[in-house]
Amino acid sequence: MERTRRVRAELADALDVPAARPCGRSAGRRCRVYESAFALFRAWCLKQQASALPADPRTVAFYLTDTATRYRATTLDLHLAAIAYAHRAAGLPIPTTHQAVREVRTGVRRTRGAATRGKAALMTEDLRRLVSLLDQSPVGLRDRALLLMGFAGAFRRSELVGLDVDDLEFTPGGIRVELRRSKTDQEAEGRPVGIPYGVVPETCPVRAVERWLAHVRGVLPGYERGPLFPHGMRSHSAAMQRMALGQVSL
Repeated sequence: MERTRRVRAELADALDVPAARPCGRSAGRRCRVYESAFALFRAWCLKQQASALPADPRTVAFYLTDTATRYRATTLDLHLAAIAYAHRAAGLPIPTTHQAVREVRTGVRRTRGAATRGKAALMTEDLRRLVSLLDQSPVGLRDRALLLMGFAGAFRRSELVGLDVDDLEFTPGGIRVELRRSKTDQEAEGRPVGIPYGVVPETCPVRAVERWLAHVRGVLPGYERGPLFPHGMRSHSAAMQRMALGQVSL
């Protein structure tokens, strides 16, 4: 019983959340589970040409978004605990407690915490293929930002088209999105969603949004309010119209 309590406390400390389920009945089993989980993270980092130890919080956050369609939310929590355990053992700063990681984890748990039905989720390889097909035209810049933002934040279509420019706050770690309302927020209190910089520049959601807004502000200087993803460019900001739900398929 005491050993179980220690494991729960360790997981809670690693994730900075209320105590999680233990990964095993003994310390030996726990270590084997952690080693297996961290090996998966390390292999992913090797493929992405990123450091696994020490890991940048942005790398961990992108790992969550990149693997959210393959693992259950509880499995990803275990992976985070393993990452934290490895860093603690090496005497390194723990990246899993970073605000960007915590916010992405919240988004993943919201969308992946239970089984879903309906349209199949866009997979990572599909996303990369779609992004590679988009050109540098205004529509291409907008759609690239929309796709990458939607994937990184696990946003619903209604949430994406409802975003305004002033819902975004650019930070050193990425973008903090203030989601004002959604289907799961019946009280309309809003919630923050963290979008970290991507490891690969071509599929980085933050850089894509920056490029899109740079284009918009080149046409409409000082565009700070209004739809983030308008249907089309207009001569003045007041005429900018939101995209319809039918125009977005994620």
